[in-house]
Amino acid sequence: MKIRNSIFLTSGLMAVGIAVFFMACEVLDAPYKKDNIVIQSERKVLLEDYTSHECVNCPTAGKVSHELLDIYGDNVVVIAVHAGQLSKILIPPCTYNFTTATGDLWCSYFEVENQGFPNGLVNRKERSGSKIIPYNNWFTVVAEELAQPAEAELLLEADFTPSTREIEVQFSSNIKSPVPGEKYYVTIVLTEDSIIKPQKNNNATVGTTPVIMDYKHMHVLRTNITDHWGLEVNPSIIDTRTVKRTLPEGYDYLPEKCHIVAFISNANREVLQAEEIKLLP
Repeated sequence: MKIRNSIFLTSGLMAVGIAVFFMACEVLDAPYKKDNIVIQSERKVLLEDYTSHECVNCPTAGKVSHELLDIYGDNVVVIAVHAGQLSKILIPPCTYNFTTATGDLWCSYFEVENQGFPNGLVNRKERSGSKIIPYNNWFTVVAEELAQPAEAELLLEADFTPSTREIEVQFSSNIKSPVPGEKYYVTIVLTEDSIIKPQKNNNATVGTTPVIMDYKHMHVLRTNITDHWGLEVNPSIIDTRTVKRTLPEGYDYLPEKCHIVAFISNANREVLQAEEIKLLP
């Protein structure tokens, strides 16, 4: 059985150019409202939480990302990237390995592990000489990013067949004001929620110490659907593509727990727009 889901953000030219292709999708028009907080921006911010089951401060950082989602809702997209040597230590009770080739590559490229976990990237933009943002600054930086106008639009639709693990993702990208000669990319990955596994912890207000045995790992990067750095798109047009892949064995890929996350970036790896859809509508 195929499972299909889709979402899109529209305005102006994009709405006209792909209205037929996405006729069945849900339209989201600004302003958005969640828990009496009104968000005027069409911009969606990507927060990458670099984490590890051996990182005792990581549950506190995870709490921050959840609070950001409570405040801003769908305007924040989170990927929990388990990477680095701490994530590969398999000592009871933490005998699982959430690392991925994509996560390790990103972690190495941005030199996140050099500054320790937890740390994160917010739209992969540099501030004060570094792209690495400590978790206690995520609130400020995310708010700053959401205050900026949307630089691009991104549309997603996904078909998934659990019996064969085949996934097909259709996307359309629209760069609003492309820089002449600049290259742009769409990266697509799969994440999974609600994985119950032990997690080291030193904050009693978050959970038991020194280990939370039934910790709920959220937004866990599972695999990439495009190349690690994405698929180059044409910034001069509304570029519509289809990406197909058979997902690796070894995971349940429960549709109600999995998400497709996509983001548009430039040659400097800075993220212009992000989007997320569930596998299960």
